[in-house]
Amino acid sequence: MSSLTPDCIVVLGPTACGKTRLAVELARRLKGEIVSADSRQVYRGLDIGTGKDLAEYGSGEGSVPLHLADVADLPGEYHLFRYQREARAALKEIRARGRRPIVCGGTGLYLECLLLDYDLAEAPRDPEFRERARRMDLARLRELYLELNPEPHNVTDLEDRERILRAIEVARATRGAGVARASPGDAVPGDTSGDRRAGAAGSPCPVIGIRPQLETIRRRIGERLRARMEQGLVEEAQGLLERGIPAERLLRLGLEYRWLTRYLGGEIDREELQRGLERAIYRFARRQLSWFRRMERRGLKIHWLECGGEKALSEALKALD
Repeated sequence: MSSLTPDCIVVLGPTACGKTRLAVELARRLKGEIVSADSRQVYRGLDIGTGKDLAEYGSGEGSVPLHLADVADLPGEYHLFRYQREARAALKEIRARGRRPIVCGGTGLYLECLLLDYDLAEAPRDPEFRERARRMDLARLRELYLELNPEPHNVTDLEDRERILRAIEVARATRGAGVARASPGDAVPGDTSGDRRAGAAGSPCPVIGIRPQLETIRRRIGERLRARMEQGLVEEAQGLLERGIPAERLLRLGLEYRWLTRYLGGEIDREELQRGLERAIYRFARRQLSWFRRMERRGLKIHWLECGGEKALSEALKALD
């Protein structure tokens, strides 16, 4: 059976587009439960920086259940293989309770592994390769990776040695399998050998996407970043370091935690943090949109909304009729 069945709903979109609010409102209207598709919200302690927005789900009797957030601890790694396994289990449990599963997130690879029903097998670490790699510099490792994956979807983290090593291992495991190649910047999605099941073209369930104008996204990113700074974004990162999470591990998380680690380490000042991080998040949002366009080219149908708030809910409900 496919991971997603026709009764499921997928809500996707770039960061700061309002997809969490829409998914929660749909869940309240349709007796649903939400399965997160976010590669960083799986980690405990990454609350402000990843935008978990837990207050959106409510509390007490009227709260909307959320699955696959806060399921892993740093400094460990949470990979695609584990996500698919746990997401499938969550979807099955939600359906067994007579509730409607709603997958919500912006991590393209996590969404694809469910929508295209990847048949994954674990790609283990290769001790022999890693021993040989100790004598290779970053330039040589990048060459090896690009030989295996000439057209990566994200090249922003090719300076990170651990990510490149892991990506090479994954690319070797997936070589010739036809599955979407993951690049180092995809939160080290890791265990991705195998191919999607035959006949999975087209969307197995309704897919609602929120796609505001780029200027709207840019404005929302700035507003949200300023709000999160006031909420204690810097203090959250400082607390992680004080708990013993290595700075190198926070750097590998990318975006907010990379910039915050650099700021707390004295590499940049507060103004550079705010300005640089805002630009980095906007570039990330554009990469998300590119990934979603690629999903459409692979045959997935996405019903796009350009609005947010109550209007988005109304349009989404019409699309689901």
